[in-house]
Amino acid sequence: MKPLSHKAKRLRRSILEQFEFSDDASLAVLDTAMRALDLMHAAQAQVDREGLTVRGDRGGTKAHPSLTTLRDARSSFLQCLKALRLDPEQASNPVGRPTDHELYLKRKASR
Repeated sequence: MKPLSHKAKRLRRSILEQFEFSDDASLAVLDTAMRALDLMHAAQAQVDREGLTVRGDRGGTKAHPSLTTLRDARSSFLQCLKALRLDPEQASNPVGRPTDHELYLKRKASR
């Protein structure tokens, strides 16, 4: 497996300095997010170099295959942030994984 880029390592370090993740699952999700970030940047760089379209096997133009990779990596990155409760759209909510008490209250309220 390829090591994380300097940019991904820097972001990971920054997140770990600001937030506490006490379980292995959260750290695994964070690592998945950083791998998705690296993949997203690699796909974007390839599209930037080669353009949005490529020649198809029948001579026509089609969307660059890396656009799908870019979309999927971006989606994965954002889903990981959301799973860690680092979603920028939920800035008013507490950050980090929910505590057992928060989960208990949420379950209780949904009954």
